[in-house]
Amino acid sequence: MTAGAHLDKEGIVMTDFTLSPMILAGFLAHAGAKGLASLPQVANIKKTLIIMIKVRDGLEGRINADGSFSKPIDPETRKKLDNGAALAEEILVKAGVPRNKIFRTTTIAAHPGGTVRIGDVLDNDCRTPITNCYCMDTTVIPEPWGLPPSVTVVAMAKRLAKKLA
Repeated sequence: MTAGAHLDKEGIVMTDFTLSPMILAGFLAHAGAKGLASLPQVANIKKTLIIMIKVRDGLEGRINADGSFSKPIDPETRKKLDNGAALAEEILVKAGVPRNKIFRTTTIAAHPGGTVRIGDVLDNDCRTPITNCYCMDTTVIPEPWGLPPSVTVVAMAKRLAKKLA
């Protein structure tokens, strides 16, 4: 990702996105008939233009005791994704891509978190109800994130490390 736009009012981030040929082939295969028809073009990845649409979703979801999970896409999030995809399609058309060559891949999740939130399961020092047990990763972020959390998690981990030292 080298360039993008944050459409704050719409709740959408758009950016270019580069994938290896193998990962792109997986996305194309999962995209259905149009994606499968595009598989031969993966060899010429230099002629592939991907626009990633990123939105902040809600905290709905569940992790089950058996390790399975459920993360539904609520109607508001789906609307943002669809609006972003429509904008991306118009950008591609204006860049000269024939509309019949444009397709959407599957929706994927990135930067999951919020399952062990500060203020809900954890106290302000990331302490769990279990004595001497702390949690520090993206799961502690108490609200929908929508952006890469690396810097935030490192800063929070340094704060916790100082406290524990």
